[in-house]
Amino acid sequence: MNNQATRNSIGNSIPLRLALSGNALFSTVSAIFLIFQPTLVGDWLGFHSPVAFTIIGVALAVFAGELFYQTTGKRIIAWRVLIASCSDYVWVLASIPLLILNPVDFSSTGVLLISAVAIVVCVFGSCQLWGIEHAHKTSHKNGYRLCAAIEVNAPSASMWQVISQLGDIHKYSSGLKDSVVINNDAPGVGAVRVCSDCKGNQWAEECTDFRVGHGYSVRFKADDPKFPFPVSDMIGGWELSSKGEGSEIQIWFELKPKPLWLAPVILSLLAFQLDSSFPKVVQNMANDVCGEGGNLNAGNETGIVARLLPSAC
Repeated sequence: MNNQATRNSIGNSIPLRLALSGNALFSTVSAIFLIFQPTLVGDWLGFHSPVAFTIIGVALAVFAGELFYQTTGKRIIAWRVLIASCSDYVWVLASIPLLILNPVDFSSTGVLLISAVAIVVCVFGSCQLWGIEHAHKTSHKNGYRLCAAIEVNAPSASMWQVISQLGDIHKYSSGLKDSVVINNDAPGVGAVRVCSDCKGNQWAEECTDFRVGHGYSVRFKADDPKFPFPVSDMIGGWELSSKGEGSEIQIWFELKPKPLWLAPVILSLLAFQLDSSFPKVVQNMANDVCGEGGNLNAGNETGIVARLLPSAC
């Protein structure tokens, strides 16, 4: 991905980073009061339980640490932000029965405090979800981008030997049962690859760009009624470049989630699959070109290591 696109990606993540920072700061302050001023908190609530306050405070401190980590990282990890937002909503949902049932007879100040905290937490959770969507937004209407940069200590020329074989991707992915280029077409523009996963889903991808030694792009045939992914339009590709004696591979997708209002959730789940699956695929490819035959269960006797880079792409 070019530098301009990378700058755009970083710029798009600013609202999300601000939401995460605000949530982290609020959680930190709350944790400090709960851990170090339990008596004061008890006076506010009209209910004293120092042990419970300390446990909640420690949990909030850990939560704040995770949020600060996400805020300062070079690359936003959408699925971890989704978990944070879900945690926020769990807090809000847990507050509702406390306010309705009032099992420990909270004071009027306590009721207001619990309500105010729940509202603030709900706002942060919602802003984070919106931030996920904004961070992945492209210039295309309703379009979003996911990308993972993977570094591997295998030469780019060697990696291209396996990346360019469009019909062999299933040999390196444990999630794919089969992949084939129909009509035995040679890899290149116009070639159509049909993939089947282990769950019985099947989809087709048409190659729209093929640059020998550098990468390729495909357009997924998302208009097929049996297309298994929750998107209405989708393209993707592999970009290969040399990095020292090794390689850097960027695997990217641009898509339109369906339904659009679930974009933050869909993007997060797809990002998790991208981050968890493709480093292993690249590792297996590198093992193949370096002598282990691409065995999905092979060890790492070659010393080849593929790792997900913590940078935006």
